Amino acid sequence: MMKAVRWVLAILLVVAAGVSLGLVLRLLSDAQTQRAAQGEQIHALQDAVGQANDKLAAKGEQPVPVPTVTTNPDTGKTTVVPGPAGPTGPTGATGAAGRDATDAQVSAAVVLYCSLHAGCQGPQGVAGAPGPAGADGLTGATGATGATGMDGPPGVDGKNATDAQVAAAVAAYCDAHDGCRGPAGKAGADGKTGTDGATGPAGPKGDTGATGAAGPTCPDGYTPTSIYVQTRTDPMLPTTQHWEQSTLCLPTAG
Repeated sequence: MMKAVRWVLAILLVVAAGVSLGLVLRLLSDAQTQRAAQGEQIHALQDAVGQANDKLAAKGEQPVPVPTVTTNPDTGKTTVVPGPAGPTGPTGATGAAGRDATDAQVSAAVVLYCSLHAGCQGPQGVAGAPGPAGADGLTGATGATGATGMDGPPGVDGKNATDAQVAAAVAAYCDAHDGCRGPAGKAGADGKTGTDGATGPAGPKGDTGATGAAGPTCPDGYTPTSIYVQTRTDPMLPTTQHWEQSTLCLPTAG
């Protein structure tokens, strides 16, 4: 905070100096006009003092000396020649004690002093003893991969594998890879139907089957007769014909 106040005060001093310089330049530029005006004022004051002396003389009092004024014809500068010194007046009353300097005034004075005396910096002190070693830092990131090195010299030729070593390697590989079998191939096309073979010899006679159930009976005077009746036929597909055995009762002859 103190440092900021110092900078502000320094800036204010620079601004004040700039304003003062501008006023001085303005006064110098108006000097000729002011000198002419001062000459007129001085002459007017001389006339006023003369009139006042006339009044004092009329009352019997000591007149006031009128100052002599001279003007340089080359420069136009007016100079007032002082009259004789008057008697010393009585000592005035003691004035009130001045106020203590404010913090802003002290800061401005310090800034001005330090600006003229190497920034108020003293000589460099003796170097202190080395401090203790700091803790190890974190592990850095892995560096970029280096360039590939040069090829080394050729190695000594190795021995060729023996038949036993090759056979053992092949066997181990096939054991780990489904016996070295490849994927199944696509199914082949159906082959042509072969010709029927020759009829074989008759087989041996089979065993006699069990006695079947009694067939249908007819009333007296009728004799049962077995016939085959076609129950299904298709003129376009003869193989679909179906025949069933049926019993008819026919009148007995005679």
